[in-house]
Amino acid sequence: MPSSSAAAPGPKGDVDERVRSTGRSGAVRWGRPTGSGVGFSPPPIAPLPSPTADSIPMLECKEVPRYRVTSVEEIRRLFAKQEPFITEEQDNPDFQEFAKICTAEHIRELWANRDWRVQDFEQTVFDPFVPPVENTAVMPFDTFLERFENPIPGRQNYVNIWPTEGTPFAMDFFAKMREFGKKLPLTQPDGQDLKTLWLGGKGTITPLHYDTYARSHGTVRGEKLYIFFPPDRHHLKKLEAYPVRTTQGWWSRIGFGPLDPELFPQLEGTKPWRALCKPGDFVWLPPCWWHHVSIPESPTITISATHHDPHSKRYYYHWRMRTTRWLGRRQGVLRKVLATH
Repeated sequence: MPSSSAAAPGPKGDVDERVRSTGRSGAVRWGRPTGSGVGFSPPPIAPLPSPTADSIPMLECKEVPRYRVTSVEEIRRLFAKQEPFITEEQDNPDFQEFAKICTAEHIRELWANRDWRVQDFEQTVFDPFVPPVENTAVMPFDTFLERFENPIPGRQNYVNIWPTEGTPFAMDFFAKMREFGKKLPLTQPDGQDLKTLWLGGKGTITPLHYDTYARSHGTVRGEKLYIFFPPDRHHLKKLEAYPVRTTQGWWSRIGFGPLDPELFPQLEGTKPWRALCKPGDFVWLPPCWWHHVSIPESPTITISATHHDPHSKRYYYHWRMRTTRWLGRRQGVLRKVLATH
């Protein structure tokens, strides 16, 4: 999970003197806001350093294990361990056939004349119950592809394309994508698990967050670096989970740039896992694992799927998330009532 647009505006109200940048790109000290605003409103974040091979997170990481699997049953057995793993599909003829059409040139033919909403992670506003992914820009898809192929240093853009969007030709593309999914060891035999296409240019970073559902990410073009943290109370405290208005997961107050312990001392004492995925690598992530994603060297095209995992209900994170959503809904109702009196 950098554009020409500005980030979404934050809540009104001044920020007291304790909320200041550390002077290092991407690092922010947090304090309490004053005025009428709700929650925290950070100062503008300086443009982030683009990740490169030399700026891969300076964390001691455990490597995510790799497997070659041939059945859904094997995937389920690996998922039951509730740890990340990688399956290798480079030699899979179906992956090779799909990769032939999954190119920037082919995608340009399908969507070049349409406007798309692009996720902008240059700045992220952490207002309670406002998801960071609302920082988006609308631009012609052709313009995005230009940045995808020739990224602007210090800016990170993502575009994710769902099967319900696009021209009939685009729908045909996703039909091929689902056909490919039927021949992979996914959890749904009809290939419907395989449902999202992601494009990101060099330097793109998805801030540290976790989802309440299981995911798989297959790299088709380029390379992606994933850093994972286990779903336990120790990491919930260390990574400073922050509630946002989304049913999908929580974000961390750290992790805007490369996960450098010098920038973020909270990372000391954590136990991260690392996966550098190349074309044909599918990384599988159980629910509630923290993950930070970066594109170090070249533009990437990735396909991802969401999977149901019954193990998610056992996590403390899952129940805390449900409680937060329940309180958030009632807080919204209370605000509306007060606003009418």
